[in-house]
Amino acid sequence: MAAADDGGYFIAGYQRLYSGARDLWLIRTNAAGEFLWETVTGGDGSESASAVVATSDGGCVIAGRTDSFGFGGHDGWLVRFDREGREVWSRTYGDTELDNFSALVETGDGFCITGYTQSEEPGERPSWLIHTDADGNERWRRLYEPESIYLPQKMCSTDDGGWAIVGSELSREDCVVLRVDSEGEPIWEHRYGESDQLDTGKSIVRDEEGGFFVAFHSKKSEDPKEPRICLVRIDGEGNQQFFQRYESIWGSEFPTFMQRSPNGGVFIAGHGDGPQWGNDALVYRMDANGDSLWKQWHWGPTEARDFAYATAIARDSGWVVAGSFGGYPGEPYGDQGWLLKYEPEAGACHLNVSTEAPDRIARGETLIFQAKATNPCAESRSFDEATLRVSGPASYERSLFHGGALGLEPGSSVAANVEPPVPPGAPLGHYTVAVSVFLGGNPVDANSFAIEVF
Repeated sequence: MAAADDGGYFIAGYQRLYSGARDLWLIRTNAAGEFLWETVTGGDGSESASAVVATSDGGCVIAGRTDSFGFGGHDGWLVRFDREGREVWSRTYGDTELDNFSALVETGDGFCITGYTQSEEPGERPSWLIHTDADGNERWRRLYEPESIYLPQKMCSTDDGGWAIVGSELSREDCVVLRVDSEGEPIWEHRYGESDQLDTGKSIVRDEEGGFFVAFHSKKSEDPKEPRICLVRIDGEGNQQFFQRYESIWGSEFPTFMQRSPNGGVFIAGHGDGPQWGNDALVYRMDANGDSLWKQWHWGPTEARDFAYATAIARDSGWVVAGSFGGYPGEPYGDQGWLLKYEPEAGACHLNVSTEAPDRIARGETLIFQAKATNPCAESRSFDEATLRVSGPASYERSLFHGGALGLEPGSSVAANVEPPVPPGAPLGHYTVAVSVFLGGNPVDANSFAIEVF
């Protein structure tokens, strides 16, 4: 799930066909969660989506797997769609064995994807990290042995331009976080969990201090039916700051996705043995110290399994959750997707981005406009990344700011004159220029304007 440039959402998953195969399924909604359009893509085999990010042209890119296209077996798959859901390009990665993508991050000049592959070492499943350009063309590939990190689940960007990946040990005895630099070279890896538990890493997000929150589920070896959700917070070197294990009166609980809150702390979406049907969708809220603030269950009309899969932060700082309700017993193709929104928490507030620019310029002129980030909140707010993207007859993008968190006191602002990287010979036509700010890899706010080059 990803927030779109107009405040709506992209939701990616799969549709199960009556043949048993799956097709990739992309849904676009408006800011109120109302359906706008859908796209279904696939071939003779099965396709599915694991991650989606919004792009500067109003479209999105999806990472997942396919066994209809590519080199054989199933391959890592990257697909780009425009703002109307039309496919722009499709790329496959791998060989004749089993290859898969599980997480995707947009970079300033392309995309970074992680997952696993059996192509390089048949019989094993080393993890891989692939960096591509904006058109999905591979720039480099790194492999990490299963003894280092196994079956990576999620990843996030780091404050030095690299990435942090969460997965598990080959033995599944510990949750593993691997931090790599901007070229994919390992910086450190650390293990988390309890000595008498089997710990499986599931999600990771960056905090405001350059460290990370890491979510995993933990279960006792002798009691495999009672997993619990666990949360650790680590600094930028991987040193553990706290560990929290959340007990349940109903039974098993599993985290699926974690999102950092604008008010500090995190939201976790997942599923577990809930109070209604025995496998219900679960949403959790923890503060910056890992203390549980609240937990809520959601379920559908039948006894089938219900899941919460992904989250996004709304423009008003509310929290949006996507998931599925199971179909009626005996109807395996009756599952339904759902979307719900939590209202902003009391005091929720975020930075606002604004721009001042002309509406048209002559080709050959230099465009310089002002971008401003303002803090309207009662408390200080910060961002650690700002990007500029130009889309239209030609597309360009670059980083405006990337590094340590830049804090703004209440009522203050920071402004800069920006020169978009549009060369004098750019094609004539209408362009969209967008400035976005991020904190911990999560979007905070964005502003765009249209300009004509004549």
